[in-house]
Amino acid sequence: MKKTSSPDVGKKLLLTMQVVGSVTQKQFHARLLAVNPNTCFRPERAYKWIKGRASPRDPSIFEDLALLLDLRLDGRRVGGTELSACDYPTFRDLVFAQYGNRVPAQELPAPEANGAARPIEKKWNSLRQPVANDLPAYLAGPYLVLSRSWSMLQRNHLLVGEMLLEQRSDGFWTTEYLERLPGGPLHMIGPLYRAGRNLQILLNNFDSENVISMTLSIPPAPGAVLSGVMSGTAVHDTEMRPTAGRVVCLAMRYLNPDVTAQDAESWRFGFAEGTTYLATSPDAISARLRESGIDADLAARVAPDLHNMIVQDSHLGVIDVSGDRIASIIGSILR
Repeated sequence: MKKTSSPDVGKKLLLTMQVVGSVTQKQFHARLLAVNPNTCFRPERAYKWIKGRASPRDPSIFEDLALLLDLRLDGRRVGGTELSACDYPTFRDLVFAQYGNRVPAQELPAPEANGAARPIEKKWNSLRQPVANDLPAYLAGPYLVLSRSWSMLQRNHLLVGEMLLEQRSDGFWTTEYLERLPGGPLHMIGPLYRAGRNLQILLNNFDSENVISMTLSIPPAPGAVLSGVMSGTAVHDTEMRPTAGRVVCLAMRYLNPDVTAQDAESWRFGFAEGTTYLATSPDAISARLRESGIDADLAARVAPDLHNMIVQDSHLGVIDVSGDRIASIIGSILR
């Protein structure tokens, strides 16, 4: 197979990873496998491509990028040959036209020579989210996540998850989230943005077609707790109804001395393995905190406040939209 001569192939791959929310090359490989089970992309080789030390020998990788990005130009789909042949600024402009503020700030299209903004850039200018130095560094690290269960099978329970917030070397913030569900782990990834005094997280699992959104308040230093609202659809729910509820994220570095902010490798999932569904009580929360290696006195002290935060006004603890109610409204309109 003839070696591809695409300019800036590494930068093109890196930008694609950023806009589709792939934190690692392994995750990016999974995304490409979804569009082409025979993709030539291999994580063990890709690090050389992205660093510009080598180029893929099979140009079909750009067809995979074209399928994954689904870019458009003048109403038509941009193919792999065009993505391979174009220079990086053109590639970046095409991606920006489709994905807007998912493009990291330093990758946004540059102004024209006369200083005027390009039409695409002007259109999206108000939606840009600053990336580098926009969020306090103390937010990075692993979190134990407590929320109300959305599943109708576990409606009177709490759910425990694990979350990682990381700032990459290019300034881009990423999020990973894991729920150890009875039917198998739900692993989600996505970007993290600042929205005023809040964090906005959009998590995706492309295999299950599941999306979760979190809006969390930015806490003052040292940032021991993130709290807010999580919304999406319940995995174990036949209706897959739109649902929202409170969520509290506890920074593990202040709870378990074995999990440190300095040791990034310890952030990988497994820092808080244990029971997923809890009874809705302070005692159950305290036991789960101890299960995660948290001091017993601290667990007992913080559990009642966590319980009150998550379940206070219990009828508002979980909010969903029932299909029966919608059907009734539709019937009233059409009757």
